[in-house]
Amino acid sequence: MATLVRRLERLPVPDLLVIDEAHLAMAATWSRVVNYYRARGTRILGLSATPTRLDGQPLGDLFGALVCGPSPRWLMAHGFL
Repeated sequence: MATLVRRLERLPVPDLLVIDEAHLAMAATWSRVVNYYRARGTRILGLSATPTRLDGQPLGDLFGALVCGPSPRWLMAHGFL
């Protein structure tokens, strides 16, 4: 990740940046990447099966909106898990 951050200005600016495990994107390094590309018009999509963080920081602050799917309890009750 440190190499990516050092080379941001040399990389092409994507139309869409997809971040898996988005709950980890609140870290300073990922925040720098997200903010860099957002400032250049890149749309950001964060994906996570863990929409809450142990430190209490909301993901919506970085991604703008949080869309939650069904809970594991609901999925189990309806035979999906």
